[in-house]
Amino acid sequence: MYVCCMIKNYYKILGLEEGANEEEVEKRYNKLLIEFDPKKQSDDDLKEFFKKEQEKVKEAYKKISLSFTNLKEKEVNKEKNPKLVPIILVVLLFFILGLIGLIVYKRKRKITRKRKRNRKKNRNKKRKDRRKTGRKTGTRKR
Repeated sequence: MYVCCMIKNYYKILGLEEGANEEEVEKRYNKLLIEFDPKKQSDDDLKEFFKKEQEKVKEAYKKISLSFTNLKEKEVNKEKNPKLVPIILVVLLFFILGLIGLIVYKRKRKITRKRKRNRKKNRNKKRKDRRKTGRKTGTRKR
């Protein structure tokens, strides 16, 4: 609230209404700088007064233009952030799902390799047993 009141005072110093746009502020600033030019005055008291007034005008213009730039930056940030955050989240989600899928695939592949190795070992064992005994093992009667 204090900052808002200060901005209103700066508009009054420039002789503008509060809702003035950036172009109007700049035009009025240039006009007041010419009007309060201390070099045009011959009297020392008037020169001093005009210098002070010119400093007030410069300060008011600086503060108002700073508020305009802050508003522009806020608008740009508002436009950028909402679009960027969902995209980042979606990419991160796909990355995590990809990692999980890769882990599951590798684990499954490892398990199937172990099963194949075990089957092969069991087949080889059965063959050796058959050779030793001369008969088939592990077959069902029909």
